[in-house]
Amino acid sequence: MARPEVGDEVTADLLDDLTYKPMTQLEGQSNTNLTSGNNIAVPFSAGSEVYDDEGWHDTTTNNTRITPTIDGRYRVSGRGVLTANLNCTAVATLIQKNGATVAATGNHKPNGTNNIALMAPFLETWLDMNGTTDYVELILNQTSAAAATQTTNNTASGRSTLIVQLDRRT
Repeated sequence: MARPEVGDEVTADLLDDLTYKPMTQLEGQSNTNLTSGNNIAVPFSAGSEVYDDEGWHDTTTNNTRITPTIDGRYRVSGRGVLTANLNCTAVATLIQKNGATVAATGNHKPNGTNNIALMAPFLETWLDMNGTTDYVELILNQTSAAAATQTTNNTASGRSTLIVQLDRRT
């Protein structure tokens, strides 16, 4: 949609176009192994799309990515959730745009006395996206005793989540 000009007729269709804020919300449905100390992009496979209003996500090709098709400013948020494991000493959530980190939580120190799913805090940022080639990914990095491998959680107790919503067109 072209930006309206001063003097344009205000119609219901124009108002709908101006207020429409499409989004994609993904929740992890499969386990992903995370080797201690490595940044790993979380894949979102079949069944992971809670919302995908404009088809910005593909569950098979580049399934770690959300690639918006509208030029604009976006609200991007995400959270990593790992399975219960007493060996994990830290979890960090990162948001990357085109492979470069643009936002990150500090290392979240899980409570090592409870054998529960490890949830990093939600991370939120605002990004300008070009509507063609720009993409975002949720990246997790965990640290474990003895360089152990941890696994993302995919049960009702919590799932890794990535949300991208258009805020305004540019």
